[in-house]
Amino acid sequence: MIKKVDKQQFNKDLHLFFHSLFLTPGWIDSVSTKSSIPVYFDILDNNSKIGKISGLLEESRFGKQLYFYSSPALIKLNDLNVNKCLDDLKEYAVQNNISRIIVGSYDNKHSLKYSGKNYYITQRAEYIVPLYQVDTINQNNNFKRNVKKAKKLQCLHQNTRNKNKISTLLILLNNTLKARIKKYNTHYSPYYLKNLSEKTLYKLLENKIAQIHFTFHKDKIDCIEFNLESNGNAYMLLKGTNEFGYKNGFSSFLSNELINKYVQAGYKSYNQGGRPLGIDGDGLTTFKKSMGAEEIISHGATTNFIIWPYKILNPILIIGRLMPQNNFLIRILKRFLY
Repeated sequence: MIKKVDKQQFNKDLHLFFHSLFLTPGWIDSVSTKSSIPVYFDILDNNSKIGKISGLLEESRFGKQLYFYSSPALIKLNDLNVNKCLDDLKEYAVQNNISRIIVGSYDNKHSLKYSGKNYYITQRAEYIVPLYQVDTINQNNNFKRNVKKAKKLQCLHQNTRNKNKISTLLILLNNTLKARIKKYNTHYSPYYLKNLSEKTLYKLLENKIAQIHFTFHKDKIDCIEFNLESNGNAYMLLKGTNEFGYKNGFSSFLSNELINKYVQAGYKSYNQGGRPLGIDGDGLTTFKKSMGAEEIISHGATTNFIIWPYKILNPILIIGRLMPQNNFLIRILKRFLY
C-alpha cells in the first residue's frame, strides 16, 4: 500500500532505511519547480513499513508522470521488497491517472532489481569508495604519485557552504569540459540530472545537503568538488579543475583528502557517480577506480505509458529500447518523451 506523507514524516525515519541521497528532502526540494512538484511516499505491507520513495510529480506533454532519481529506500534488502514497492507504485499511478513512472538508480545502496512484469529494467555502473573498509581501499601508484606531487606544493583542502564559490565552480567546470573535448572529443553537459542547474546548486547549499570542497594554493582555487552529504554518505555531484590543477595532481589530492575526511567523520560511502554500462571513452572510470572506488551495478525501472491516450506511444518506447542508447536518434527521442 502506498501512503502519501509530508516531507517531515518522510524524513523522520529515513535514516533507518537503506537509501540514496537523491531521496532526501533536501535534494527533492532543491530540484522541484512549478511543473515538478515534490512527492513523498511510505510503502507498507500489512501495516508494516517496508520502503520509502520520494521524487517529482511532473506535468508533461504526456500527462502527469512520476519521476524518481533512485529506487525505493528499503528497511530490508531483498527482491520481494523491491517488487512490492514498485508494483504498489504502479497501482497508485493507475488509480491517480498518472501516465508513466520512471525510477532512476542514482546512489542506489544495492544491486537489487525488479523482476515482475510492470516495468522495464535499466542499469548503470556507479563507483563507490567503501569507507567502512578503509584498510582495503586499493589506490593505484599513479593516484598516489599525484597526491604526493600536490602535497609538495603545499596544496591545502578547504570546504564551505559559501554561495560565492559557485561562480568559481562554474569556471572550473567549463575548463574541465574544454579539456575533455580537446583530449577525448567528449561533449557533455555538467547538468546531467533532471532539473539540475546553477539555481539548483544555490538551493542545495541553502538546504544544507551539499558542501563545496576545494584546493587552496597560493591564494588560488584550482580544483573544486560539489558534494551531496547526508546521513553518513557522500556523492560527488560536480567536479572542475583547471590545467594547473590537472598537471600538479590537485584533483587526486582533493579526492584523497575527502576520503580521509569522510573516514574520520564515520561516513559509510563516498560515491563518485557513474554512467551507463559499456560507455567509457574519457578516462573517468579509470580515475575513479584509481582512488579505490569499486564498480557497483545499480538498477532502475521504467513503465510504458499506462493510461490512454498515451498508450499509443508505447511501440516507439519499445523500439527505442532495442536500439543503441548512444544513438543520435535515441537521444532526440528521449528529449521528446522524457
